[in-house]
Amino acid sequence: MIHCPHLSARFPVHDGSPQVEIEKLDYHHYLPIFFDGIRETQEPYRFLAVKGVEDMLRVGGSKILPVIPQLIIPIKTALNTRDHSVMCITLQLLQKLVLSADLVGEALVPYYRQVGGVVGRGGGTGRAHAGKGGAPGGGGNG
Repeated sequence: MIHCPHLSARFPVHDGSPQVEIEKLDYHHYLPIFFDGIRETQEPYRFLAVKGVEDMLRVGGSKILPVIPQLIIPIKTALNTRDHSVMCITLQLLQKLVLSADLVGEALVPYYRQVGGVVGRGGGTGRAHAGKGGAPGGGGNG
């Protein structure tokens, strides 16, 4: 259950609001929404999006793998912001996504160029090159 007691003083929640356990959420609906929210820079929206993704990944298990195709656009959009803090949290959540369930890493392979290319172009560490020579700066063995 997502509950943020330290936020309730600033952002009161109606006491009668329904609360649903994370395991019972529709992952096809909510996980892409939370991933889309990670590009928020204002609090508490950013915190809630990140916390929502982390909590859903923590307990999702087999519910995560079928949702992978729906997560690519929100992840790519977050990385395309070129905002350092958004890119960092996106990469951290991408790592948690890969570790969250069996075969998630493998399921992301077809989307590598879409997601990985953004990091290579805008991460501030130089442009990644594939093929002969492989490394930025030329000195490859190919």
